[in-house]
Amino acid sequence: MKRMMNVIVAASVGGLAVFHAQAQSTSDLWDISQGTVVVNRSGGHWLAEGGGMDPRNMFGGQYGSYVEGVFGNWVFADGMSPGFLHFVEWRTATPVTLNFFNLYAAGDGEPNPIGKREFASFTLKAKSEGSSTYDLTLFSFTPTHWYTFVNSADYLLVSAEIAPITAQDFRAEFENLAGVLEAGPRVMELDAFLIPEPSASGLIAVGLFAWAVRHGFFVRRSFVG
Repeated sequence: MKRMMNVIVAASVGGLAVFHAQAQSTSDLWDISQGTVVVNRSGGHWLAEGGGMDPRNMFGGQYGSYVEGVFGNWVFADGMSPGFLHFVEWRTATPVTLNFFNLYAAGDGEPNPIGKREFASFTLKAKSEGSSTYDLTLFSFTPTHWYTFVNSADYLLVSAEIAPITAQDFRAEFENLAGVLEAGPRVMELDAFLIPEPSASGLIAVGLFAWAVRHGFFVRRSFVG
């Protein structure tokens, strides 16, 4: 019955909660195991440019010789002015349909200067069919500094549902943050999913579960067996 409990909890927030608790995926729609390739990006930290890091690691790769402890797999170039747009562009093997994504990122945290290796804003874009530019803005986000995580255990910074989109070419922009020793932002991973709408029976189960919680009716064996 553990599985049933997971279904109920997920349905209670539109089928999304299970992804809030997941670690980085290696089989999502943007993963390099699915044929995704990085087609362009702005400059990386000097260690990245020396082969120590690789932008494909943002999409499930395990490339390069430098792993920053528990932190992530790609660091953009230092020394850029406030407002500079770091970016990465990628292409999936075939057009994919998605309505949900996770972004993992981490700054240096205390006791370092507030916001070091954090970005000022994040924008996710895509190309519409036949477009030569990234003409669709799918999501925009402005974080707090230091970051406020959805799940600090694995540095999940953004976990968001978006309007369903079918596309093959995507771009992520990370605005450079001012006043943090000119440190380029660190980005760990971007994962994309297609989350089905909860069924009518799932919604009924959610209502029954909420009623049971409100009235104190629990059968412990139902959720631990």
